[in-house]
Amino acid sequence: MKNLTDQRRKKWEEEGGPAKQVTLNTDADATDAMQDGDSADVVMRVGAVVAYLDANGASPDNVEYASEVQVARVTLKIKEMPPALLCVRDRLLASSAGARRTG
Repeated sequence: MKNLTDQRRKKWEEEGGPAKQVTLNTDADATDAMQDGDSADVVMRVGAVVAYLDANGASPDNVEYASEVQVARVTLKIKEMPPALLCVRDRLLASSAGARRTG
């Protein structure tokens, strides 16, 4: 997650200046969001999965909503994993739940 966030920050700086750090309320275990004008990048970690959202021309409320939808989709897919992958699913869910408990 950190690598992707650093890459996006560097790209923003190369294109005209640093992006402003933004706080979003999501159910992700970790969220790093930045915005410049009407463009926003959101990098989230849900368990062991890193999700990236690139939003152009969206209001801050819509960016937050899209982030929540992305977290819900990842969580749903983890829970729907086939029985043959139960050990992986359990690790993903445990990782996600543990991170939420500890902050």
